[in-house]
Amino acid sequence: MTSHTFVISAYFLCFLSQILFWIILGGIDEIIHSNTKNENEPHFFVIPGFFQFSYGCIGSSAMFGIIIAEALVYYIVEWITLVLCIRSDRDTWNIKKETLVHVIVQPFLVILFIVLGSIPIIAELVDYFVPYLLVLLAGSVFEIFVCVVLPVCYDIRLDFIRNGGLFSINSKNRNITSFSTTEILLKDPKTYSIFLDFARRSYTPEPVLCWTDIQKFKKLPKKDRKEKALKMIDSYISLSAPLELNLPNINVMRRDLLNIIEKDETNIPIELFENVETLCLQDLLDLQQRLVDQNDFIASLVE
Repeated sequence: MTSHTFVISAYFLCFLSQILFWIILGGIDEIIHSNTKNENEPHFFVIPGFFQFSYGCIGSSAMFGIIIAEALVYYIVEWITLVLCIRSDRDTWNIKKETLVHVIVQPFLVILFIVLGSIPIIAELVDYFVPYLLVLLAGSVFEIFVCVVLPVCYDIRLDFIRNGGLFSINSKNRNITSFSTTEILLKDPKTYSIFLDFARRSYTPEPVLCWTDIQKFKKLPKKDRKEKALKMIDSYISLSAPLELNLPNINVMRRDLLNIIEKDETNIPIELFENVETLCLQDLLDLQQRLVDQNDFIASLVE
């Protein structure tokens, strides 16, 4: 599950760091300017000053150097992230592939922007009609197209194939999904490992792991059920839990389970997580369908 707290905190820290960077540089610039003998002399970094908001800033070579230095910092962070991306396992959503494609195109657009800016006729004439800065905007448009539009198109095409559309003339009908099929795949050690690995690379291993723990819970003697049940509730059925399940009204479900446990701690029913198990299997239906579409071995077993 995605941690909204982490995402919001990351965005806030990035925003705050930029504000602090601006204030620090502005303070340094004001100190340098205040020590000059001529008050009409332009500021060192930004000619009117960092805190002059009555009109637009006027660039200088010093400011250009700051922008380049800051851009390099972001590029270093991006390349570190790229290395981690390359070292990671290939996901089932093609996110890694899309990232690599975008990273390859990005430097090309930056170089094109620099080259266009160095051509006098473009910088002095064409830019008045079609700003060459749009080259960088094209990078953002390309990213949206590759990372947002294409995945939607892939999914529409896949649904079209599953439903017997025109694209399915030479394809097999693999629309075989049911709770019984899912349970058969999960109960076999060989297919279970394939299922779990596919779920992990799909960023949704929680239903598989929870289903596994439920099966273990059913085999426990009564005296050991409470400890296992509480651990499972904290791991899967709690907001912001490490392996939080995608469940409706998760707080209500957590409360109901705890009430059952507290009612009779020594006689916790074996069916305690029956509804959770059903929801896990339901959540795995789409995952199973995609696994069947992408894994010929699994497809041969369920067809």
